[in-house]
Amino acid sequence: MASTISIDKFIELSDIYPVVDVRSPSEYARGHIPGAFNIPLFSDEERAAVGTKYVREGRQQAVRLGLELVAPKLNWFVDSLSSMVNQKNILVYCWRGGMRSASMSWLFGLAGFKPFTLEGGYKSFR
Repeated sequence: MASTISIDKFIELSDIYPVVDVRSPSEYARGHIPGAFNIPLFSDEERAAVGTKYVREGRQQAVRLGLELVAPKLNWFVDSLSSMVNQKNILVYCWRGGMRSASMSWLFGLAGFKPFTLEGGYKSFR
């Protein structure tokens, strides 16, 4: 299970541990924590579809769509991380430190990594 850590601790540890941004490619391109690499949970189009589903049909339906979109990519997420890092401790963040980073941290934890999630997400860094 991932530990949630403050922005100060996250920045301190970013000198030691790899930083993983799980936001969409366009979010990452607009700005990211220095040194972070991007393993996006959703493509830009998928993120837009989930957001639209949330507004029109509610949280539960948006989560179900998200699961449907992500399921085929689970191995890719773990393989991508494994090819980019050579240690088990990792730092993970999304926009607000919510469901995306929690979900990816859960997956990475199952795969044998020790994730630390940024409380408040990238928003707390800006």
